[in-house]
Amino acid sequence: MKINRKLLACLMVLLLAAGWVSFGMQTGETYAAYHALQAEAGAAEMEGLYEKAAQKYEECLQYQDNLENRMKMTENYAALALESGTYTRIQKVEECLEALRKKYPKEPRIYEFACSFYQQQEDRDGILETLSQAESVGVSTPVLTACQEQLHYQYDLGFSSYLAFLPLTEELYAVQSNEGWNYANRSGELYLTGDYDCASIFYGDLASVTDDTGSWMIDSEGEKQLTLPEGVTQAGAYSEGLVALKRTGGFEYYNPQTKEFFGNYEEAGRFSDGIAAVKEDGLWKIIDTTGTPISDRIFEDVVLSFTGSCYSDGYIIAKSDGVYRFYDRELNPALDFTCGDIDFCVESVFAFERDGLWGFADLSGNVLIEPAYEEAKSFSCGLAGVKKDGLWGFINESGELVVPYTFLEVDYVNDRGGCFVRESDVWKMLNFVGWT
Repeated sequence: MKINRKLLACLMVLLLAAGWVSFGMQTGETYAAYHALQAEAGAAEMEGLYEKAAQKYEECLQYQDNLENRMKMTENYAALALESGTYTRIQKVEECLEALRKKYPKEPRIYEFACSFYQQQEDRDGILETLSQAESVGVSTPVLTACQEQLHYQYDLGFSSYLAFLPLTEELYAVQSNEGWNYANRSGELYLTGDYDCASIFYGDLASVTDDTGSWMIDSEGEKQLTLPEGVTQAGAYSEGLVALKRTGGFEYYNPQTKEFFGNYEEAGRFSDGIAAVKEDGLWKIIDTTGTPISDRIFEDVVLSFTGSCYSDGYIIAKSDGVYRFYDRELNPALDFTCGDIDFCVESVFAFERDGLWGFADLSGNVLIEPAYEEAKSFSCGLAGVKKDGLWGFINESGELVVPYTFLEVDYVNDRGGCFVRESDVWKMLNFVGWT
């Protein structure tokens, strides 16, 4: 039987129209249901009913799984967690954040919100992890930068405490406790124990130690490498075949290979580039490796580095006629800069004193921070210890106080964000938590 083509076309149009009408009715119903949920969620949030609000926003995801709904859901779960602080609720927030990062890995708002949440929780590990995640996907905003800077100067104090310590060299501090001298790592934790009667810094992977059985040079694993004479009570760093040792009298330079000594000094530094500073009869001079002075010049003081060297960055810094000056290796004046006191230059900016106050200058003699402090230490790793009203804090290279005046004494910051500080009669390691 033939079907009229016009009739067939009309039937098709009617069926299609009926379908669109049905779809439109369903879409309208869906739209109304979605917006009703949003309205309920918003009202609950306004009333502080965060759990109900979060659940309603979660239901909204069935209709529109978008960034806004996920953020609102997370924000309300976070508000609930901040109210109660239970592990389950905090875990729920972290699950929401993880889902957001997976779906929108480069959305800055997610990382900014996460940092804010962890700040309110005082969860520094959470902040560090969030900042690391943002960096890994190339997300950077002023808010995240400010969070990083704020975290950068927060610190913890280690549990280990020491009576005294020697400066960090070759990854280790020599530290003294009631048991004797040992060695600690950059975080202040014991690394090498021997309970020695005396110990020197490490230099060239060797340190001098003494106990009740004798004196030796040991390596960083504690293995004996060279035997030293008996009765050593103080030792310098071994360099250029010589080490300054103090026994019953003054300091003598000792050659462990030839077993020979020379000199008898009140103080003796490490040899560097063939020269060392020594103190004799209350005055300092510069000698070569045979003990011969390199010049007739004598000084009231010579500034020594952590390792005992008098020659660093192309300069010798020495005091004459009550003033510190810079000299070259041959003891010729080398820089148009003078001051009343000075700290050893750790990096490129050193602390100096004029008219009773301390400031900072560079190795070209340019004053970078005008004298304003009772005492100061040279910059290391971007920070310097400064003293006001009898207490020490830390400033950054812009001169901003980033750690309040809290401590009785401070050392230099190492590149892992560690620094020995003293609040009482013992030293503890301050560790900046934002450093890696």
